[in-house]
Amino acid sequence: MNKTIFTSVVAILLSINLNAQNTGKLSNAQKLPDNKLNWPHEKCAKQHAPMSRDGQQIYDTTIPTIYEDCWEDCGLEKQGIDVQVGRNFETNHLFGGYPADNNLAISNSGKIVSVDNSSIAYFSENGDSIVQFGLAWNDFYGVSSALSVFDPKVLYDSYDDRFILVTLLKDAAYTDSRILLSFSQNNIGVDSISWNHYQIHCDSVYTLPTQADFWFDYPSISVNKNEFFVSLNVFDFIGSTSLFEEAIILQINKSEGVIGLPNLIVKEWKDVEVSPGDNAFSIVPLMEASQLNSYEDTMYFVSNNSSNSSTYYWFDLFGDINQSIIRNH
Repeated sequence: MNKTIFTSVVAILLSINLNAQNTGKLSNAQKLPDNKLNWPHEKCAKQHAPMSRDGQQIYDTTIPTIYEDCWEDCGLEKQGIDVQVGRNFETNHLFGGYPADNNLAISNSGKIVSVDNSSIAYFSENGDSIVQFGLAWNDFYGVSSALSVFDPKVLYDSYDDRFILVTLLKDAAYTDSRILLSFSQNNIGVDSISWNHYQIHCDSVYTLPTQADFWFDYPSISVNKNEFFVSLNVFDFIGSTSLFEEAIILQINKSEGVIGLPNLIVKEWKDVEVSPGDNAFSIVPLMEASQLNSYEDTMYFVSNNSSNSSTYYWFDLFGDINQSIIRNH
């Protein structure tokens, strides 16, 4: 089953108005073959994936990432070519917390927007800092330091020559959860960039009293010629534990955000199931590298289910925001 709802998203730090409701139908998603991960040398897993926690080096023994010394230790033959690192430079400084959740986008003119869980920074493609080491998120949005801004995602939309940015915001009690969406007003300037900011409150999407502690997590984003897409996981904070509820997709008209109108038109896709009674989990939209006009009214998605399965599903969302459907293949 799937429900779609139209909402109106207003400028950041203002409330959201619910305009109308429309019910749609979700076709069965096509199941992909099971994907069993076969690591080449699990006996060396303990050597892999070093991380830093509280100043000490620790290791994730569940992720056997291949390091250079393991090829020799395991007697494996290295194939292919060595990757040569070209131009490189330091970007954002992570002020605290982990993981970094770093992400970046580069425009056709070579301007870079770089983000992590602490800050946003702008660079030229030669590495010249436009905002050195980044601007902290709470300063960027002008919100209280008591609110947590996290999980940033940014892309460059070559159709409209704009950057589009998404972050999440919540308070410590999980009673205030929002999606923050920002459209650059133009391509990045000499020393700064101006944005049109919008927000979606979780309690405007989930309005029942039993949904008061729902909160957004793990956004993924993509764009086609006319629309912008955000997918999220939704959790319910109960006591001291967050339980997964569902994954949702937001289908958003770009034009209002590019122009800077007071409202965005958003279509919500809720109750997305990969099979009857089995909710999709961590829906990820395809990012089409060339951003061709052939993707004017289509977006592809991949998902698994919420039971830690190795089975993956894919489907597409076809049609503009007024008449879109999710199709089976």
